[in-house]
Amino acid sequence: MEDNSHKGGRKLRESSRAVKHLNTAEIAEFLAESDDELFLDNSDEDPDYEDGDSESDGEDGDHTPEHLDIVDDHQIENQQTVQNTVQPNLRDEIWFSEKDNSHSVGVPEFLGSHKVNFVGDVPLDYFLKLFSIDLLEEITFQTNLYALQKGKENLALSISELKIFLGVALVMSYIKYPRIRQYWSQQAGLRMDLIADAISVNRFEEIRQYLHFIDSNSIPANNTDKAIRVRPILDKLHENFHAAVDAEECHSVDEMMIPFKGRSSLKQYLPRKPKRWGYKMWVRAGISGYVYCFELYQGASGGRADITDCGAVGDVVLRLCHDLHGKNHKVYADNLFSSIPLVKKLRDSEIWYVGTMRINRMKNADRKLKSHKDLKQEGRGSSSQVTSNNDVTITRWLDNSLVHVVSSYAGKTPESETERFSRKEKRRVPIKRPFSVDLYNKHMGGVDLMDSLVALYRNDVRNKRWYMRIFYHMLNVTVVNGWILWKWNDHQKMDLLEFKSRVASGLIYTGLAELNRKKRGRPSLEEQTPAPVKKRVTNSVPLELRFDGGSHFPKKTEGKFANRCRDKHCQSKTRYECNTCKVPVCPECMLSFHTK
Repeated sequence: MEDNSHKGGRKLRESSRAVKHLNTAEIAEFLAESDDELFLDNSDEDPDYEDGDSESDGEDGDHTPEHLDIVDDHQIENQQTVQNTVQPNLRDEIWFSEKDNSHSVGVPEFLGSHKVNFVGDVPLDYFLKLFSIDLLEEITFQTNLYALQKGKENLALSISELKIFLGVALVMSYIKYPRIRQYWSQQAGLRMDLIADAISVNRFEEIRQYLHFIDSNSIPANNTDKAIRVRPILDKLHENFHAAVDAEECHSVDEMMIPFKGRSSLKQYLPRKPKRWGYKMWVRAGISGYVYCFELYQGASGGRADITDCGAVGDVVLRLCHDLHGKNHKVYADNLFSSIPLVKKLRDSEIWYVGTMRINRMKNADRKLKSHKDLKQEGRGSSSQVTSNNDVTITRWLDNSLVHVVSSYAGKTPESETERFSRKEKRRVPIKRPFSVDLYNKHMGGVDLMDSLVALYRNDVRNKRWYMRIFYHMLNVTVVNGWILWKWNDHQKMDLLEFKSRVASGLIYTGLAELNRKKRGRPSLEEQTPAPVKKRVTNSVPLELRFDGGSHFPKKTEGKFANRCRDKHCQSKTRYECNTCKVPVCPECMLSFHTK
């Protein structure tokens, strides 16, 4: 009889050497696959999983919006470093095949109350509730300080002028000209009286040049916050967004892109987004699109604490849900964020979760699910589910390809129906859809809704300072949030464009009224506006009109004072003007003025 003990020892040494080269996650997976005690059913089934755009036999699905929500998995996100995270104990999860979640018979009841915490009379009230007066005061102070540090001693920006500036910036977001100075053009058809009569172009550009949000001298040398130059704005808006309303029941967590192609270490590239280049922001929004909480992404190593067992992106969800504890809120996210530790940690805070799931985060639960091959044999719309001893359910559904959804309160039942196009039958046919997938499709689009509303009237004015793009984006988000609050308070029906235009005109008119209001006594130095700059006399007549060869005759004006003649060869003043050009011209200068 041959002694095989030396062979067994050699195999053990080879496997030990192989394990040394594995990282933490691979070792955990190796141990899980070798331990049959983790599963109640010791089957040798190896699921035939295909992660591609596989189709059912004889069918070709049309990518409906709800399906696109499912399969968009943001593969471009930086993969999380497992070595820096604490790996959970895999023995905590025992999976039961085809067992539904215990909450499938009844969704946990929402214990909070959704209401707006103030009432305004006009759209401007809702904007100023979010973009508050104390924020305007801080911007005014920091702008004047920055101008002084740059050698501009007489900027003397007031809150009233800042309101006019912001109103003009909002107007420029829905009425767009190729050049900023065209809003002040003297050419017929270009000049915008709402803007040109409120502020001069030089003053507007002067404010835009020195607009600032933080004292640069107060930034510490060891600063690690890459967004510190716009941090006061982000923190104050974050606070005001929360204070204005008590949160809805259902929320979604997703990425929001702020378009930007300039130079910045914060710039990201996401090829699946409509705007691929820009700043990435983590956002929690309700199904209405209202943004409650947001966080600017600062790269793989910036602006966050130690990584927990939920992973870096899982910790993002925990931070964004900081105010939802204890009221049975529902949170939805895609497979970039989903993990089993995250689902359990949210449930411990009485926050219930539904999200798509990546197969490499399932802790081997996929071994208890029906394989792709078996589901294809059952037909399109077939599904399989497993539930752990901790009441976490993973559902696998066959649509155009395999879809995995993890939830702490929803599973397969009650199933609903949806329609897909069948290539065999040349028509749309009904197929079954699990309950968790149905919930995900209904409640996941809040952040995308806000993204689309902001993109309708985006401020595209260029600026050399990278953080100004973030400021203008959050200004537009504030307007959209104000519009949503307006609708919640059952005011008259008004679309976003009308609401934004009324906010812009309201800022301009109130700013002008405050500037023109007469006050007793000598104004303080802080309230004084700079003396108007004397402008040289310019020719504002279009050349096409001036040299059209038509009838140009002098006409005496009824004005009290004479005006400077517009002919470049004349230095005198006159009480006559051209009847066609409508500019002061001496009678003896008419021929010279209208001749090339």
